[in-house]
Amino acid sequence: MMDDSAIKNVIYCFANSFDEKNWQRLQATLADIVECDYRDLRGTYHKYTKEQFVELRIQTLQKWKTQHLFSNLEIALTAEQAHCRLSALILSWQMAKVQLEL
Repeated sequence: MMDDSAIKNVIYCFANSFDEKNWQRLQATLADIVECDYRDLRGTYHKYTKEQFVELRIQTLQKWKTQHLFSNLEIALTAEQAHCRLSALILSWQMAKVQLEL
């Protein structure tokens, strides 16, 4: 059985992988099936394979810079699984090409 520090490490690796655009590392943090519950935010709920989830994020975020901040982690562990509830603040801004004329 994992301890909660191992669970926190996976969650922070997940967030940092988005911000670094390290898609292989992001995929390594995911279960085979990813459930996205955004009902509170935008009223949607979807299930994806981890490959689908990562590909959608690549398409959506390729022109965006992000900073994922997680807090208030409540982690419940059993012998077979972990459940984490957390608060998230996700900052994003569009990357622009800047051309300097000298």
